[in-house]
Formats: sequence, C-alpha cells, structure tokens
Amino acid sequence: MRLTANYFEGVGQVAKNCNFDKMRIAIDEAWQFDLLPLICPYENDFDTHWFEGLSGDFNSDFNQDFSITPITFSSPLWEDILEGSSFTNCTGDIKKQVGARKILAYFAYSRYVVINEFDDTPNGAVTKKNDFSIPKDEKTIRNYSDRYQNMAMVLFKDFESFLCLNGFIRLSGCASCGCNGTCGKPYPRTRGWGLNSENISR
Repeated sequence: MRLTANYFEGVGQVAKNCNFDKMRIAIDEAWQFDLLPLICPYENDFDTHWFEGLSGDFNSDFNQDFSITPITFSSPLWEDILEGSSFTNCTGDIKKQVGARKILAYFAYSRYVVINEFDDTPNGAVTKKNDFSIPKDEKTIRNYSDRYQNMAMVLFKDFESFLCLNGFIRLSGCASCGCNGTCGKPYPRTRGWGLNSENISR
C-alpha cells in the first residue's frame, strides 16, 4: 500500500535518516496484518480505489514527495474514505474521521519503530548501536510501538462509524441501524500511551 511522507506528519518522529526499506516493510505489514483484518469484507473495494488518486512511485528519499502526481478521484466518497472528512453520526453530531491512509500511517509507524531497531546480518539479527547512542531496551520499544497501535485503533472507530453510515454494513463493528455503537459515547482515554489501565496495589 502506498503512503507518502506527508501521511506521517504528526505521527511519531520520522527522522531524516529514515530507513526507507524498513518503512516499506512496515507499511506492507501494517496493511496486511493491522488494517486489512478490520476492513476485510471490503478488501477488493479498497484495493481497487487505494491507488486511484496517486501516480508515480517512491524515490529513494523518504522525506521527499516520492514523485507522486495527484489524480482526481473517480468517487468523492472514496476520496473521503482514503483522505478523511467530516460527517454526521447517528446522533446528529458532527464528527471527523482521518481516513484510511492516515490510520495506516499510525499502524505502520508502530511497526517501524520495532523493525528499525534490528538489522539482519551474516551473523544473524543484531541491535543497532554506535558510540554516540544507547539502544532502547525491548520493553521500552514495545511500549512505544503499542502507543501508536492503540492510537490507530482509536482513530479507526470514527472511521468505522463513517463507513457504517455509508453502506459498508458488513464490517464487524456495524449494527443493523448502520452505526458502530460509538454514537454518544466518550472516546477511550489513551493519554497517548494505550487504552488499558489497571489498579496498582501494595
């Protein structure tokens, strides 16, 4: 699935020396194992429209525009699905959904921060390290990754609500009324670090 650098604006910190090969892997994994299972009844619809609206391909520098040329979408609905929009939910409230590409960027960044910590060498997988930096431990990396995975899921709930109300009623979260059950409910509190909380006692 194609994402350009601008979709990662505001999503983590993609450094100037971003490993483009690893980012490509992260994007592909995020599509196959994160976003696709959530929208799987409509996989073919998404595949058909995903590349509409962009032509060209990635270049070697992740911080550039990948030589992408915008093309007019054939359907305003699919432009909203991929790029985000405002919509009126079941209770008449105006909501905003960020679109499939932005959600995929959150999922991809979650995977990238893990993939980027390891290099495959003739001696096996090694942790990156140099004289001027200290690698983060595995638990810290996993917590950081989970943070973006959870934020992607929060964004997906409004996206799912938008899809339900626009005829994508075979999604597992859609009710028969065309809503996904989030209308009138508060957002889960992520505090940027996850959806789950626990009581700690001594």
